[in-house]
Amino acid sequence: ASDYIDFYYKSDEEVACDEEVRALWEEVRTNGHADKNDEPWWPAVDTRDGLIGVLTTIMWVSSGHHAAVNFGHYHYCGYFPNRPTVMRKNMPVEENKEEVMKKFMEMP
Repeated sequence: ASDYIDFYYKSDEEVACDEEVRALWEEVRTNGHADKNDEPWWPAVDTRDGLIGVLTTIMWVSSGHHAAVNFGHYHYCGYFPNRPTVMRKNMPVEENKEEVMKKFMEMP
C-alpha cells in the first residue's frame, strides 16, 4: 500500500484535501458501521500514513484474515503431523484405508 499511496499522494495535505477519500471513509464509518461511527478508535485518513494503515487493514481483512477465519485452515494445517512440509504426495483418503495407508507408509 505504501508504494501505491506514495505514487499518487506526494504530501499529507494532498490526502487531507482529497474529497473522494474523505467521502469514502465517511461512508465506511456512518453507513457501514452506523452503530460504531462515533467510537474514538477510528483511525484518521488525513495523512499518507493514516491512509496506508487503513488500506493495509482492508487488504488483510479481505484476503488472508478472511480465508483463515472462514475456511478453518488451522485445524488441518496447524497440527504439523497433519501436513508435513516435505510431503510430496497427496494425503490419503478414507477409501481403501488400510491398503492406501500401507502404500503411503512405504513411501520415503
